Amino acid sequence: MKTVLYPTDCSIESARALKEWLSRQIGEPVNVTIVQPYDIMPDAPLAKASFKEAKQLADQRLSQWVQAAGIAGKATIDARSILGGAEVLIKSFLALYPYDLLLVDENGFGLTNGVTAFLNQTLTNLEITVETDYAVLEQAA
Repeated sequence: MKTVLYPTDCSIESARALKEWLSRQIGEPVNVTIVQPYDIMPDAPLAKASFKEAKQLADQRLSQWVQAAGIAGKATIDARSILGGAEVLIKSFLALYPYDLLLVDENGFGLTNGVTAFLNQTLTNLEITVETDYAVLEQAA
């Protein structure tokens, strides 16, 4: 089974890119851990209620994103919303769990020089998935 870490900002583009990438994975089962970083609002007080509200909103957004992506049944999905920035989140997951692949969409969400340097110290490969622009392909034909 191929294990994949996919950080997302829950954009429509990242959902399409992941769906297309999964559609090209034929034969080998895929286990995808989707991680979405979140934070509290800048003007929110540092109180338990602020963090709880931010977590609930992030979980709701990620759940809706997974449903909208239409990836159910194409892979084993483990979707998580984690407090923190994208770079720290990616490094933490790569350090704690073995992945075959770090998959990022074409906008490179979370892919920094620090992540790349850290990635070079692991056995995890990097792949950048690109959403196919069907309108451009149709015009070219």
